[in-house]
Amino acid sequence: MALRLLSKTETKDVEVGGTKFVVRKLPHGLSAALLRKHTSRGRVDEAAFDREVWTRILVGWTGLRDAAGREIAFSTDEVEWPDPLTEEKRKEPLAYVVAMSLPVDVAAVLMNTARSAEAVVEEALGNSDPSSSSGR
Repeated sequence: MALRLLSKTETKDVEVGGTKFVVRKLPHGLSAALLRKHTSRGRVDEAAFDREVWTRILVGWTGLRDAAGREIAFSTDEVEWPDPLTEEKRKEPLAYVVAMSLPVDVAAVLMNTARSAEAVVEEALGNSDPSSSSGR
């Protein structure tokens, strides 16, 4: 079997509790580059780093509902969101707001999918279920 290289925009569908998330793989080295970008004088601006990473990797979903049970349609728009410390409204990308609102274990699964070198190797070797990867 021939090896298949992964594109920089390849995605993987991840189903969690009836919700399908579309997660873009982080290209090799991008996470480190973003960390350097958001580090100044030895301090990381974690909110800026998280915002940029989540808006790059969380590129779609279906079946996601808010606390009231209403479906949340995927969008690349910014939405008003209360600052967790001050409760002042601020504009944030919807993907970041959703990521910050997910249970920690679900966010970890999505992040691990985006960063997983093992999964990338398995896919490149053709050892994964092709129906679970959209290849977008």
